[in-house]
Amino acid sequence: MIKEIARFAGSMPVTRKIGYMVLGFNQFVWERLPEAVLRWNIVQSIGRLVHAVVKIRDSRTQNPWTYFLRNRAEMDLVHEIVSSRPDNSSVNLLVLACSVGMEVYSIQWRLNDLKSRFNLQLSGLELSEESLEMAKKGEYPLDEYESHMERLTDRERDEFFSIQDNVAGVHPWLKENINWYGGNACDPGLVDLLGEQDIVLANRFLCHMGPEDAGKCLGNITKLVKPGGYLFVSGVDLGVRQEVMDQSDFEPVRDRLEEIHNGDYTLLRGWPWSYWGLEPLSDKADNYISRYAMVYKRNKLD
Repeated sequence: MIKEIARFAGSMPVTRKIGYMVLGFNQFVWERLPEAVLRWNIVQSIGRLVHAVVKIRDSRTQNPWTYFLRNRAEMDLVHEIVSSRPDNSSVNLLVLACSVGMEVYSIQWRLNDLKSRFNLQLSGLELSEESLEMAKKGEYPLDEYESHMERLTDRERDEFFSIQDNVAGVHPWLKENINWYGGNACDPGLVDLLGEQDIVLANRFLCHMGPEDAGKCLGNITKLVKPGGYLFVSGVDLGVRQEVMDQSDFEPVRDRLEEIHNGDYTLLRGWPWSYWGLEPLSDKADNYISRYAMVYKRNKLD
């Protein structure tokens, strides 16, 4: 990696090159810096340089790893958006790249108190047939999946699962009114299959694509959102998201921006040494809102 850093830094000004070479390759030192130091502008600038090299160097591949209630702030905002709708209205929610269903069941659990007020229709789309079958069954062997439940309290685990023969099965009520689809989030014909949605969650899979492919896929995903609807999109290169969304008919949502950005500490811990890591939020960054917003609202038609 040191050779790659040197190559990448070759055309930089001398001061930036020195800082990059001194701190950039030493992950051991970086991970032991005090949190206050990590917030320094110069340190964050070095981190961005390191992350840029990592994203160039590392090969990207899809990773199905996820958690129940992975980002509680996201779930809370979904709840707020749905609860603000008129009573008895229909609300369609779609989770793209839903893996083995944990995000879908997390949303179902979080919206349970709203079922009597709204006609909620939740859908999950997944490319892997094996993952999709597990999502449909909602059965998770604890030997393999207990760590995916680590963000749940004991009470929440009881509300999600019944456990038999060392397998955690989601309760039947959590499986109600869910449509499961096999398919690719980058498929341009997806809107014909699924229809426009009130809320689309496209979280933590675009980062595993190269920038060009991720940008095209995100542009395709925006077509799934109704005018006035919402798009949640975390786990994607910030520059890719900013470029696509700045050119779209969506506006960033400021509500809970910082909470959602910091809501999945796995992504924050991965920066800058993993390509999927999430840059710490800095209110001194250019275009602060458009850079860090993870939720967008599509403008209504005139």
